[in-house]
Amino acid sequence: MNAILGKITKIRKLRGRGRSTAQQHRLEVSFKPACVMPGRTKPPEWLKDQVLKVMRKVSDLREVGGVGDSIVLTPRESAKWLFPLAVQPDVAYGRLPTSLKLTLRWWKNKKPGEFTVCANGRRKTGKLVKRDKVFSASVPTRDFFDRDPSLPAEFTVTFDKLTVGCTVLPAETACHCKLRTVYGDRHRIENTWYAIDVCAGEAGGGISARPP
Repeated sequence: MNAILGKITKIRKLRGRGRSTAQQHRLEVSFKPACVMPGRTKPPEWLKDQVLKVMRKVSDLREVGGVGDSIVLTPRESAKWLFPLAVQPDVAYGRLPTSLKLTLRWWKNKKPGEFTVCANGRRKTGKLVKRDKVFSASVPTRDFFDRDPSLPAEFTVTFDKLTVGCTVLPAETACHCKLRTVYGDRHRIENTWYAIDVCAGEAGGGISARPP
């Protein structure tokens, strides 16, 4: 699983409600992404020159270090920055889903701009609306086709420098296609008995198999 390694730029002690005690310190750690572990690959383009923040609770300040030191996030902490844009469903079978549900976990100060959905040579743009801690939108799929399409069919969703997609596969039919998932591009081989996903990156690749 991927996780961000960063260089600390600032450490701030938090006070007030839930303040630090003699036994424990609450810290806000600001950092710039340096690479993505475990392969030490460069951070995604959308994290270039970004200053991010995480919270830490420690009994000894030396556990965090100081400005210029490295900090390693957990995969769970890293996910909102490495995979901020998602579409549901990312794979559908037999027929088009009624709509695509888009979610964006956004950390930048400025409001997110427009997203774009492309399919069947048609393009539709829209705005994401903030609900709770995420931005979201719903896009009807009927706007992209005049009749039921031949499968497989693909919807590509882009926002800023992020790209994800939804692939509609024929039901109970052997097929091979490229999927755009929240974790990157994958190649899928699937039939009635099994599905195999093949992914590859700068640091290596992997194969996963499961029942369809």
